[in-house]
Amino acid sequence: VHWPTFGVVPAAFQKACREYDVAECPSTMQPSNMTAENVHTLAKAFPKWDVDHLAQRVEILHSRLQGDLDGHDLARVIFFHCSCGCDRTGELAA
Repeated sequence: VHWPTFGVVPAAFQKACREYDVAECPSTMQPSNMTAENVHTLAKAFPKWDVDHLAQRVEILHSRLQGDLDGHDLARVIFFHCSCGCDRTGELAA
């Protein structure tokens, strides 16, 4: 399965800030640059503005790891890699 992952996209982040009335929307997009209240607001709504659809992907990966493969109990290996080096691998692994 090839699932390109983009991480938090600036346009989606800015749009989410507007939609959820978060006035403080730093260009860094880092939670450490925001109040806890604003982080919580955006985190609660994250599945609605997450361009990578991580929640669904994690569920699919989990089912593939837990299910059998055509009746065979085989070991499974999942390889994921971020060529950018900008936290996308950790985003999926978490």
